[in-house]
Amino acid sequence: MTRELRLAVGYTCNLACPYCYAVYRSASDRAVNPEVLTADDYGELVRATTGLNKVSITGGEPFVDALWPKTRTIIQACDERAVPVRISTNGLFLTETVCRVLSDYTHGTQLVVQVSLDGATAPTHDQSRRAPGAFEQIVRGIQTARRYGIPIQVRYTLTRHNWQETGQCVKLCHGLDVSSLVIKPLLEFRDGTAAVDPQVELHALHRQLDDWRQHYPGVQVRLADWNVQRPTTCACGQTSVHVTPNGDVYACGYQAGVVPQPQWRLGNIRQPNWMQVVEQSAELTAFGDIYAVSQCPGAWIGEKEA
Repeated sequence: MTRELRLAVGYTCNLACPYCYAVYRSASDRAVNPEVLTADDYGELVRATTGLNKVSITGGEPFVDALWPKTRTIIQACDERAVPVRISTNGLFLTETVCRVLSDYTHGTQLVVQVSLDGATAPTHDQSRRAPGAFEQIVRGIQTARRYGIPIQVRYTLTRHNWQETGQCVKLCHGLDVSSLVIKPLLEFRDGTAAVDPQVELHALHRQLDDWRQHYPGVQVRLADWNVQRPTTCACGQTSVHVTPNGDVYACGYQAGVVPQPQWRLGNIRQPNWMQVVEQSAELTAFGDIYAVSQCPGAWIGEKEA
């Protein structure tokens, strides 16, 4: 049964991260996958979905001007139902104006802003994001958010290029009063080479987790582990579904990403009784059957870095 909606509010973003799976930027892509859902559509979806206990907002960049009205409407709808909401952002739009609005919803709603980092230092992060100055701007944004009492979770995208800075990232989170850190390994680059080696980098990090937790008890550190081809814990297709900006529903957001996989489309929210259609679809059953043997149909794969 669907308990979580993962809502992509659009494809507009101010960055072009090499591993991002949501990079519909060309005119042809937008023609095939138009952003047809309005702010009101998203709000009504949240209000009408029964059994809902979590909403995740993604993009694109949810705080960019073009998508902010949709993001704000979803937050308002979640607040009305007291449904926890998590907003995934690159952190570059955590301005005074945005944080002031978000702070209005931190009391009645369990609101968390998840900021993605690709390094614990400016050179590492900015090179990965291809955005000089981004790291310092993100740090300022997190500081602004915390002044307004907004809970921050950092998502650290782990590759062989930044894994040795993981300890520094934990320390950084502690200094910024960040409540939790999720370390998310990238599976592989597009050319098939491993982005992180489970037998080397992940094994080394596992040995250090307890030390980090002991030294920085205010930061909940979690390593999102992987079992060869898929995450060992994942709600995709089990209790959560991903909704694209045109209303299509997938078990996993990666299937609707850089190389769309229409064979895994479960339905569209504009269909009558869409949730029943999705939960009874042959595609969802097939997805679960594949997942049962540890072969994720929606692996997180990024472009190889130079």
